[in-house]
Amino acid sequence: MPDHVHVIFTLGARLSAGQCVGRWKSDVRRACAYQHNWLRDFFEHRLRADELVEDYALYVFLNPYRARLVGANETWPWWWAPQLQFFRFSEMLSPAGTPPPEWIDWPDDRFTHISIGE
Repeated sequence: MPDHVHVIFTLGARLSAGQCVGRWKSDVRRACAYQHNWLRDFFEHRLRADELVEDYALYVFLNPYRARLVGANETWPWWWAPQLQFFRFSEMLSPAGTPPPEWIDWPDDRFTHISIGE
């Protein structure tokens, strides 16, 4: 997204979420020669036992398509997953990695159970 990023990761035992995000911001700034200041805060959401990482990953994947930042037949260049096959929805993407067009126009209530930023 042009003004924010979604990251899904597993938190280990040694660092807090804030420490992980702080290190990540520092590493990105150094690696990309990022000249702007990051916002001090961040929003986190820890998955509850009844929530699926698959739902959140699909929400994140579709976010730029649903925001019309990229066309349905274009590949969003900033999506990255170390093991895309981890997510079941990846099996339904086109060979170019684009979603089926009907996914982009799903009604917003399809994602109401997703609580990003809480």
